[in-house]
Amino acid sequence: MKKFKLALVAMTLVMLWSCGKYEDGPAISLRSKTGRLAGTWVYDKVLQNGVDVTAQSTEGETFEFTIERDGTYSTVFSYTFLGQVISGEDNGTWEFGDDETFTTKSNNSNFSQTVTITRLTNSEFWTKSKDSNGDVTEVHYKSK
Repeated sequence: MKKFKLALVAMTLVMLWSCGKYEDGPAISLRSKTGRLAGTWVYDKVLQNGVDVTAQSTEGETFEFTIERDGTYSTVFSYTFLGQVISGEDNGTWEFGDDETFTTKSNNSNFSQTVTITRLTNSEFWTKSKDSNGDVTEVHYKSK
């Protein structure tokens, strides 16, 4: 009987492990997805069609993305363009889609963006999106 219980527990863990919601995990979490998403995030890595372009994409740039549990977000950013420093802020609302998608809508403009979440842990938030040219951009954020 003891072996049967052990086998049942092992099989359940394997099934839970293989049923992860996000492409890159985690397989299981004790925190809700909103609980894991809420916080301040900064760039960790940027991939364009599988190629690491972090150095080119984020050099001289600062970006903080703060997500609140109440469905609002704010960003603070600064970057250099043609030798000129451009900085600003944005805020808006966010929501989860029916699947693994995440949508933000700016309060300051008509800009809205939907991305697919591929990993969501307490310290990592990875997204993937495809533009109209078929280029795939993956952004890996880390918790600040």
